[in-house]
Amino acid sequence: FLRPSRITNQIFMYCLAVAAMLFGVLIHKFSVMSNHYHIVLTDVHGRLPEFMAWLNKHVAKAVIRHLGRRENLFDNGKYSAVILVDAAAVRDKMGYVLANPVAAGLVEKARQWPGCWSHPNRIDGAPYVIKRPDVFFRKDGPMPEEVTLQLTAPPCFGDMPTQDLRQMIKDDLAEREDKIRTEMANKGRRFLGVRAIRAQSPFGSPKTREAR
Repeated sequence: FLRPSRITNQIFMYCLAVAAMLFGVLIHKFSVMSNHYHIVLTDVHGRLPEFMAWLNKHVAKAVIRHLGRRENLFDNGKYSAVILVDAAAVRDKMGYVLANPVAAGLVEKARQWPGCWSHPNRIDGAPYVIKRPDVFFRKDGPMPEEVTLQLTAPPCFGDMPTQDLRQMIKDDLAEREDKIRTEMANKGRRFLGVRAIRAQSPFGSPKTREAR
């Protein structure tokens, strides 16, 4: 639904921070791809549907305004919410989310991804500070001029020292990246690379249709 750029990244991060603040959702990890996104979060107050509705609505309206589009930005289907029942599931999902740009064959290392991507060091670290985008949101409107987004440790890892948790996530990510790179090499495939990613048109579409 979008090409990674300064404006689209800012739109998503701003909306994510505001939505988390409005609905009391704790954000742990996220990765925003070109046509979908993943978030590992804790729904403290049971308001996930409201959070998702607000986030998708405002991201869609702002990106559509930015690109000058008219059609829907997101598919009309329901979002996928997966309950992570224990620490092992949370750990696995964090690795999966962070490795998504590599698994898609886009970049060799996840940190190279030019879209929104949460570095392991951001957990209980320096918060993101995001200014209100110049597109869609009125300067004299109710939306804050600046918001912060603090990534927190998942509650199941609350007793683990922060440095140990960050290192665990980094190790898991490195293991996934190595496995994916090996699989790509065995298949004779190459990663697209940042330059080619940035050159993609947000108005592009497949040349063929998926079979029903």
